Amino acid sequence: MAELKLSEELLLLSLNKEKKSFASNSSVVIKYGLAAAIIFELIKLGKYTADGENLEQINTEATGDLVIDLALNILNQSGNKLRNLIAKLS
Repeated sequence: MAELKLSEELLLLSLNKEKKSFASNSSVVIKYGLAAAIIFELIKLGKYTADGENLEQINTEATGDLVIDLALNILNQSGNKLRNLIAKLS
C-alpha cells in the first residue's frame, strides 16, 4: 500500500464519516492546513528550502503529481514569503 502524503492524511482526518462530507467547522483550518502540507511536501521533495519566513525554490522540474505540480506553478509566480504562499495556495 502506498504511503499517503501529509495533505492526503489531513484531508482524510477532516471527513465526517457519518455525514459523508467534510466537517463544516474545520473548512478554514483545512484550507490553510492543506496549503501548509503541500508546501511541506515540496520541501520534502527537494523543490524548496525554508529558512523560517521564506521559501527558496531549488528545483523546478515537475514531479508527475497533479496537485504538487499545480502548487509548484502557483508558487513559481508568487513571492517567497511563506505566509503569503500559504495564503495563495489556500
